[in-house]
Amino acid sequence: MQLEDKIYIAGHRGMVGSAILRKLQAEGLHQLCPLRTSANWTFVARQK
Repeated sequence: MQLEDKIYIAGHRGMVGSAILRKLQAEGLHQLCPLRTSANWTFVARQK
C-alpha cells in the first residue's frame, strides 16, 4: 500500500473495524474512507 492510496473500511464502528482504522492511521495512512452505513456500498453483484 502507498500512503496516498484510498482505503474503504467497512465496519469501522465495530471492535475489529475500529482497531483496523486506528492501526492504519497510526501507520500514516490518511486517505481512509469509513463506510457510514451498509446502504453506502454494495458488496454483491445484482442480477438484472
